[in-house]
Amino acid sequence: MLYAIPSTGIVFAYLGFRQPVEFAGEAKDPQRDVPRAIVIALLLAIIIYTLLQVSFIGAINWQYAINISKGYVPGNWSALSSGPWSSGPFYGEITTLGSTLGIAGLIYWGYLLLVDAIISPSGTGLIYIGTTTRTFYGIAADGYFPKFFLKLNKHRIPIWSIVASLVLGFIFLLPFPSWYLLVGFISLATVFTYIMGGIGLQTLRKTAPDLKRRVKLSGASIIAPIATIAAILIVYWAGFTTLYYVLTALFVGVPLFWMYYAIRELKLNSVVGIVLGVAQLIFNILLAYFAYINILTVPPGTPISDIISSFVLYFLGFLGILVVPSLIGYALANGKGKQYIRSGFWLIG
Repeated sequence: MLYAIPSTGIVFAYLGFRQPVEFAGEAKDPQRDVPRAIVIALLLAIIIYTLLQVSFIGAINWQYAINISKGYVPGNWSALSSGPWSSGPFYGEITTLGSTLGIAGLIYWGYLLLVDAIISPSGTGLIYIGTTTRTFYGIAADGYFPKFFLKLNKHRIPIWSIVASLVLGFIFLLPFPSWYLLVGFISLATVFTYIMGGIGLQTLRKTAPDLKRRVKLSGASIIAPIATIAAILIVYWAGFTTLYYVLTALFVGVPLFWMYYAIRELKLNSVVGIVLGVAQLIFNILLAYFAYINILTVPPGTPISDIISSFVLYFLGFLGILVVPSLIGYALANGKGKQYIRSGFWLIG
């Protein structure tokens, strides 16, 4: 049951609360509007998805929901995954009811549902293109990405950030060509950022107490730890398979820090930065391949001790590709660079 939370779209259904925060730069009164938008978004999601589940469960006809050849048993939920409704449960339910009750309109309503399944995600796509574009723009403004991501067109839109967001979206569809495969990855990758949220909030409260804030969260000392723990639990419930893909994708981007930001902003020697970045990228790919062969796709009958040993080696290797470049970069960086790298050691711990 807990595994279903991050892997079946439950977490994904409630990720929309973050977009009001990311678009809050244009809000007239963010202290009032941002909390209101978050609460409304969550309440609407709860109401809509609860009604969807109640309607589906209440209307289900077990005789048609699972393979009759296997014998239908009311309440046999596990059989739904191999039944005729598995590829489209709501469509299957509507068309079955239409045929059973002789209501032709329900069958055509099912066709409309298929069309809507293609059109309706476009709204989500547009919103996420917008937030991803802002992310590219913000990262470039902080110096982590090249400055051309800051270039605006005549409509004051960062055009190259939009292009990068679109290309990145296409790339993510290559290893995850279906909704079922994609939703767990997206949810877990997003929740990973929530782990940093509570920690970052409390850190900024202590290190920059006088910073002017347009939005200030009340009760942060209580809410932040709870949010961090909840995010960690969701990551844990997702299981190692999904976590493996997320970690591999996340840390493919770490070499960019050494090859661009550390050279440009921290004045690290360019040769050292490029060597550290390339070496880290190569070892990350090799480590991912090792885990895929020895942990994710082990043949049946493999001794559990071999899998545990491989997992320990994977963990040590993962720790090594983070610690070793950090220590080398710290030793060769200037004063600002040392302070910057040292401030991130807590993440490795």
